[in-house]
Amino acid sequence: MDKLAGMAMFVRVVKCGSFAAAAELSQVSPTMVAKHVSSIERRLGARLLHRTTRRQHLTEIGRLYYDRCERALAEVERAEASATELQANPSGLLRLVAPVSFGSEGLVPALTEFLDRHPDVSIELTLDNRTPDLIEEGYELAIQIGEVTAPGLVARPLRSYRRILAAAPSYLSRHGRPEAPEQLSAHSCRGLAYWRHHDRWHLTGPDGAICVVP
Repeated sequence: MDKLAGMAMFVRVVKCGSFAAAAELSQVSPTMVAKHVSSIERRLGARLLHRTTRRQHLTEIGRLYYDRCERALAEVERAEASATELQANPSGLLRLVAPVSFGSEGLVPALTEFLDRHPDVSIELTLDNRTPDLIEEGYELAIQIGEVTAPGLVARPLRSYRRILAAAPSYLSRHGRPEAPEQLSAHSCRGLAYWRHHDRWHLTGPDGAICVVP
């Protein structure tokens, strides 16, 4: 059985004065309460409570264990309260990485507003078009455009980010306007070095179908 749950139940039994009262407070059966206490006694190899049909009292070992359990559970409560407070009132340094264009045009204004609301937070923002290794490079948070493939990361979709293919009128006048995606492979392209799909486009048509072309 869970050690922390067992400790909490044991403390409740001592404070309530009986298994039945502890069971009623915990909304479990007295049998379940007894299992918790028996599990601790088996693990420690010692009796914690002397129990009779009318009363119960702590053994010497039980009193020592009870005191330590109370202190340990109080520390757990303080730790959880601190974590909850930190979420409600963020503080500290946040290392963040984002693509250059999105970061400078879309993210920086949002971060300014965020820092106004949370003055105890400081942000170290890196603008980088490559996909970094968050764990190796020590980033807590990353904004990434496209699919997240790295294992072990928790990803949340923010909003869609639309990319288009564009051509200058002067280029089209010299080389002609492509009428179908398959014709793009015969045209020149100014690509991006950090793009993961260096040799192909994934194009989404009006009906939502995806066409992959070199």
